[in-house]
Amino acid sequence: MGLSFQTTIPKLDPIAPASELSRSIPPLYGNGAQASPHRPSISDLALSSVGGLVVMRSRLDAPRPLELILRRSALVENHGAAPHDKVRLLLDACSGSIPRRHWKKLSIHPEGRSLILALPESEWFERHGVVLTALRVKGVTDHGKAPSTKVYQKSQHSRFRPSARKLSIVDGVAQVASAPAQPTGYVLKDDASNEFVVARHAFRLSLPVPYPIALGTFLDRSFQGQPLGVVMYAVPELDNLRLIDATRYSIARPAITSACALLRRFHEAGICHWNPHHGNFYFSHDMEIGLCDFEDSRVVNLHGVSNQEFALYRCRDIRALPINLTKHHAYSLQGAPNNPLTFLEQTFMQGYFGGRNSGTHNIRQAISEAVADPDSMELASDDNHGRSLTNLLNRLYNRSALFAAIIDSL
Repeated sequence: MGLSFQTTIPKLDPIAPASELSRSIPPLYGNGAQASPHRPSISDLALSSVGGLVVMRSRLDAPRPLELILRRSALVENHGAAPHDKVRLLLDACSGSIPRRHWKKLSIHPEGRSLILALPESEWFERHGVVLTALRVKGVTDHGKAPSTKVYQKSQHSRFRPSARKLSIVDGVAQVASAPAQPTGYVLKDDASNEFVVARHAFRLSLPVPYPIALGTFLDRSFQGQPLGVVMYAVPELDNLRLIDATRYSIARPAITSACALLRRFHEAGICHWNPHHGNFYFSHDMEIGLCDFEDSRVVNLHGVSNQEFALYRCRDIRALPINLTKHHAYSLQGAPNNPLTFLEQTFMQGYFGGRNSGTHNIRQAISEAVADPDSMELASDDNHGRSLTNLLNRLYNRSALFAAIIDSL
């Protein structure tokens, strides 16, 4: 059987990769501007400016010296802007210049591997119709320790063991290898750069994501020889309220259904998330569902992803979300149907496929098979290593009606 792939993906003006943004900044270092009672200007806060970019740096004697590269448009008030002095304040907290004992009175608090600064209502601002009420920096730990290797520990906030194997496509051939180690409390700069670019692309498409305003780099910290980075977002007030926090099925069901429908919107826009689970879906200011955490995401127009490769990544999303949802269902959803297949029919089927089978494919049967034997749909298995992309997609097509429906939709 031969498969053909055709898809129409929205196209935008090219976005400079984040790595190119950092290369365009001259290597200037020095002490940053100190906080003052008045609202400082962009020039007060930045040590250098290149084109549409602004560079803001912490003090070099800070415990964790940090450099931020911001898009000037994110700071221009007539466009809807992040307050300059609050950006500086959060930068100083991330670098350790402001001790943790002062955070609470400055409306700063840690959340996982992020620091969040709540803005006073007078400084809330709107961007593309979204009310943004806080600044979040992802990729900084609050305890100040040097990064160590992340070790999975099952807990309320870490229910899903990361995959031990990683699938990638190199020159049209599937490569399966051990997943690289990740730092505890930090984010690798390459991952932060990818997240910034994908989030900005999605925001420009009016998809519900946090608004990225800056990409940062730690000047003296690394993990296994790789630099560490951060991403600064402007976020809605309820950004830290995630789908994972829902406990009652009567409340969670419409939200989960909306999350599955949102994933379909991302796919139709040419974006594959790669790790969709209910910890990555958040509630926006108006209680709509949004999606975050794009460290491993891929975009057709930005990453040179072919239609075939996009089909494979989309299959990965489609495999991951129902399995992760059933784990959430098993853990904490009170009042949910006892049968996980019934649960998925009421949520995933309704949200992603509109409650209907896709063409001639029996999606209900395919989901039933996935729930019964999730390993049978694992893409990063050793027997897929070395297969050509076409061969792998044909294999997936014949194995699962769920995958076949996705492949046929392109």
